[in-house]
Amino acid sequence: MSRLRFRYFMRLSFDGPAAQHRFTLKCIPVSDEKQNIALTRKDIFPNSFISESNDSFGNSLIYGYEESEHKCFFFDIRGEAVCGREGIELQKDLASGAKLDESVFKYPTKCTEAGKALREYSRRLNEQYETERSSIDHESSKESQIVNFIKEYYRTFLKTEDISENLRYSIYIMNKIYQDFKYQGGVTGIGTTAEEAFRKQEGVCQDYAHIMLALLRLKRIPCRYVTGMMIGEGESHAWIEVYTDGFWLPLDPTNGIVVTDQHIKIAHGRDYSDCLVNQGVFVGKVRQSQDISVYVKEVNGSTK
Repeated sequence: MSRLRFRYFMRLSFDGPAAQHRFTLKCIPVSDEKQNIALTRKDIFPNSFISESNDSFGNSLIYGYEESEHKCFFFDIRGEAVCGREGIELQKDLASGAKLDESVFKYPTKCTEAGKALREYSRRLNEQYETERSSIDHESSKESQIVNFIKEYYRTFLKTEDISENLRYSIYIMNKIYQDFKYQGGVTGIGTTAEEAFRKQEGVCQDYAHIMLALLRLKRIPCRYVTGMMIGEGESHAWIEVYTDGFWLPLDPTNGIVVTDQHIKIAHGRDYSDCLVNQGVFVGKVRQSQDISVYVKEVNGSTK
């Protein structure tokens, strides 16, 4: 179990006065069965009208309105998170919306619709998986290492080693994306779809997540997009969660790992568009620039 200190800071600067500014923020991590969050600072400016709620996925939502003219808008969120394998409770998801969530996340969105290239890639991976599946548990491959790691989860929390076929397949797909796709900033944008990014064969964490969602949803495996923070990133990070055996298991295709005690989750949804950190409109003939700073550091070493 790790104790992580975090800060998420974003500032919008306008080159002239902006007014009637309406905004919604998804920037605050919430406590759940995988992490315990203690906020130490929550500053938003301007803040004439601020209200807090949750969206339909259960993410923390802040919305506000500023009537008067201003040239700057920012939020500064700080706190500590306790997370890690020892603290994860892989409980059956008995929430009233669990079945609705599962069905919603089975189907593609505009960002995660598989086109010709991804469908052909999926076909090849499926053939390879059928050939290699019997050896995953027995050889020293990356997939077998991850499977064994997850089996330890299962032994601890579910008193079994019998992980689902959907999860084995998801691990296989994650590792293939990690091997075949190249991390490269500046070649894709926030509106880039999974198919477009895959054709480029390079992109950032958002693209890795969208591609994996597209491939799993071709098999109707429930999976969702996650945005959050990670040690050493310096900016926000994205990964996915797969619904299997009654809970959501987080997998990070950008790094080819199971998410444990290095990540802090902020929000989840069907794709990137459901997890936008900041959305807003304002009145004013101005240009805006954005600065973002994300900081995650382990404090006081590991704690049991």
